[in-house]
Amino acid sequence: MNMPDSVLLVEDEAHIRLMFRKVFELMGIPDIREAKNGLEACNMYGADPTDVVMMDINMPEMNGLDAMERILKADPEATVVMLTSLSTRNAVDTSLKAGATYFIRKDTPITEMQATLTEVFERVFATS
Repeated sequence: MNMPDSVLLVEDEAHIRLMFRKVFELMGIPDIREAKNGLEACNMYGADPTDVVMMDINMPEMNGLDAMERILKADPEATVVMLTSLSTRNAVDTSLKAGATYFIRKDTPITEMQATLTEVFERVFATS
């Protein structure tokens, strides 16, 4: 199975970070880092990049789209999966056009989320 070794989870809500941490632990990802906003994420990624960035769109300090743009400018090969509770067609299109690898709703059932992320990671890391 082609799984990332490290994930930077960027989410301002602690209970959502906890849920995703559990999902990543179940998937066997050993290195799970957390940031509470886009600015913190940019600083963390810049200091020590991870294989995947899971990025919320709406956050204080710096939103996820701006943070993703900054990360991708510094590292065009970065894998960024956007997270949101508002999956309007516009939000999805904007995220994907800006360079997101994938887009996932936070309220996706855990088993479905795990299966979807496994498929995404298999595809992204198949050539690694």
